[in-house]
Amino acid sequence: MATGHGVQSGETGYTELFNARRGVKRGVETEEDRLSLLLSPDIGSSGLGKADARELAEMMMQLALSQAGKPSFSTSSRVPLVTLEAVSSATAVARSRVEVSSAGAVSANCALCSRFFYEPVTAACGHTFCLSCLSSSSRSEQVKDDKKIACGVLGCGEVIDSNELHVNNALADLLRKWFPEQADCMSQWRKGEELLKQDKCEAAVDSLSSAISRDAQNWEIRCCRSRAFSQLGRLQESLADAKKYCQLCPSHSELVDAHLYRAGLEYRLGTVYESATSVLHSVILKGSSWQDASDLLSSILVKLSMDMVRERRTAAIDGELGRRLQPLIQQAVSAVGKKSCVLSSSLFANLKAVEPSVNDMDCPLCCRLLYQPVTTRCGHMFCRSCLDRALDHRLSCPCCRHDLEQPGFDQVQPVTEIAEKILKLFLSEDYTKREEEYKEEIQLLRGVNTQTCKLPIFVCTLCFPTTPCPLRVHEPRYRLMLRRCLQSGTRQFGMCLPQQEQSSQDQIYVNYGTLLQIGNVSTEKDGSFNVAAFGSRRFKVLDRDLQDGYSVSVVEWIDDDVLTDDAEKEELKKHHDAVYDLAKLFLGQPSLQQILLPYGVLPGKPADPQENSSYGPDWLWYCLNLLPLNAEKKIVALSSTSLRQRLEMVQACLNAYRDPRSNYAFMMYLYMRR
Repeated sequence: MATGHGVQSGETGYTELFNARRGVKRGVETEEDRLSLLLSPDIGSSGLGKADARELAEMMMQLALSQAGKPSFSTSSRVPLVTLEAVSSATAVARSRVEVSSAGAVSANCALCSRFFYEPVTAACGHTFCLSCLSSSSRSEQVKDDKKIACGVLGCGEVIDSNELHVNNALADLLRKWFPEQADCMSQWRKGEELLKQDKCEAAVDSLSSAISRDAQNWEIRCCRSRAFSQLGRLQESLADAKKYCQLCPSHSELVDAHLYRAGLEYRLGTVYESATSVLHSVILKGSSWQDASDLLSSILVKLSMDMVRERRTAAIDGELGRRLQPLIQQAVSAVGKKSCVLSSSLFANLKAVEPSVNDMDCPLCCRLLYQPVTTRCGHMFCRSCLDRALDHRLSCPCCRHDLEQPGFDQVQPVTEIAEKILKLFLSEDYTKREEEYKEEIQLLRGVNTQTCKLPIFVCTLCFPTTPCPLRVHEPRYRLMLRRCLQSGTRQFGMCLPQQEQSSQDQIYVNYGTLLQIGNVSTEKDGSFNVAAFGSRRFKVLDRDLQDGYSVSVVEWIDDDVLTDDAEKEELKKHHDAVYDLAKLFLGQPSLQQILLPYGVLPGKPADPQENSSYGPDWLWYCLNLLPLNAEKKIVALSSTSLRQRLEMVQACLNAYRDPRSNYAFMMYLYMRR
């Protein structure tokens, strides 16, 4: 059939007409050219061909984008594309993981599905997800093991064992009790999705309808039920949900898909004009055309042309198709301009707890409000300090005996974020009091720089100032003590020798000891600690007490008496230098060098023996630590405030071991100590 312009109609007729009318290369036509060409084609008796329909669809989408992006072109309803991005401004609110508002509401959503927690699972990093989301999440490129899953929070990097996914029962029970409406709605929603995956569409509709009865403003549930209706062939009900889905959807990217999905339903129902408008609406929101939209719009145009042929039972009047299509573009642009960015009033938008109770957040171990809550991999929640203490006794969960690992001193287990946020929001006063109690407990370990203080006591051996004291700590009470010393920041504790003859149950250690500074700490697989400590100041015990199984004492520091008379100072210096030279000569024997390697070298001789008034020269304590003195003499040396007395003790001992037989006995003594 010949067109009004002498161009043969068919698969390529519209393309040739398009090129002939514009007279320029493709892609540079003006908007007036597009509008003119849209009104020009006529249709053969068989309707539009596929190629012509696709060409016309592309031109319609370009024209819609042009009108929406140019406010100066004719109608006042056209909106610049930059303003269309405001449609997604509510996305950040709807898609946030955990946001707390000053109005007393909390939004607690899974980081993967952005929905209210359903069967929450807390990873070792402290982030919480839905069990089904974490189980089905895609593996990270960095994680090669199929049984490992990367944490879904950006920048976390935690690797989760898929075999160790257990529901956080404490958090799940709390959410069900404090947020019953949301929990019930979420349960029906998830149930409906699972039924839909199993093609049980009737049951899925019932569950999703139950969820919608609790939250009619949730666009995601509407979308899910619309798909279920569609699979059942109940297209009118599916379209009703799709329209509601488009009205409520706050996300820009989701809104693009929503209008295209709606267009597909309208096409299946035969409402081709509405379907074309929805496609163009989707294209304008996206800001460009894409394959799915082009395919659907092409199909719509073919169907529309066939309907026109059937209506007239003859060839369509020249330009009739174009005149019918032009208003659709205007309607799509107007519809986008009317879209308002209203925050969803969904049940999940702002959560408010129903009768929050302190008892619901008690730690199973200390029976107090959870402080710094942590979750084990078996799904139980405790205070961080309580769990550390429990693991000192047994490396298993206190509730279910699931095998656990104790983190090292340099590895602090992260708190469960959502639990801590809920505590701070709904139980803020109780949590503040609990925090103050914890700080008071830690504060007891501070203040060691005052003249008297309360000091935790490790009853084990005798240590001297400046000398190293390596320890292997097994007992739970002392592991607790060491952890508290590190948490308090002091990194200090007292060391005393056990009392050989106890006069009472309280007198389990001697009255004199040494303050130890904690250096490096490492954890063994059995939970024991390797501690590298060294002695500093000396103290005298004034009062004794017990705290959580280990000893604590009020102590006062011991310092040397300082000589002020010049003659006494000169005499002390001569005595000091003489004993130092004797010690250097004795310990410098070739036969002792190999045995003395673990103890290091003899410290240097100070210019003034009294320059350190707290405990005197370092080399003197080095010698006292090496020499085979009995416990009583060592306690006398530790408690003495006279430098001269300690020099005499060392001198007497060195003289006693100068003959070869005694020297051999000294070598055997050092060898046995190793």
